[in-house]
Amino acid sequence: MASFLYREFIAENRRQIAEQELISHLEGFIELLNQGRDDFLFPRSGRKYLDDWANDEHCWLRKFYPPGQDEPYFDVTSLAQKAIEWLLSLRQQVFIGTESRLITVFELLHQTVERSETDPNLRLAELERRKVEIEQEIIRVQKGQVERLDETQIKERFWQAMTTAREILVDFRAVE
Repeated sequence: MASFLYREFIAENRRQIAEQELISHLEGFIELLNQGRDDFLFPRSGRKYLDDWANDEHCWLRKFYPPGQDEPYFDVTSLAQKAIEWLLSLRQQVFIGTESRLITVFELLHQTVERSETDPNLRLAELERRKVEIEQEIIRVQKGQVERLDETQIKERFWQAMTTAREILVDFRAVE
């Protein structure tokens, strides 16, 4: 079930799929799983599975009628997406980067402290310090000394961006 929902909704980043299309895809998926078996792992029709997955007991799918449509559509629920994302997180990660996440944590803490400061003199002092840092960086760049991220740093930031983007999509589903 999780692999089917992942393939149809999450991997393809689809928010709604018409019932007939989803039934067709699910029946093809079931046929593949049952192929070569005498005892079917999944004996019911695709429609019955979709109805079960959308009922109040399971709540893995949301069944709804978009405005002006006679055919029902389905969307994966935010809870189902979180469960699938959790399953995906169990895969052994080939690359584990921590630098970009640590930088993010320190940056968030720094912003919290900086933006909660009520003393104008302290805020001005911090802005002046940053101004000096920026001016020094401008001079280095003018001299051709451009700081660049190495391959590992680029990879870390890319993975963090992708992870955060997936988490945001889960949040959007929860809001709807």
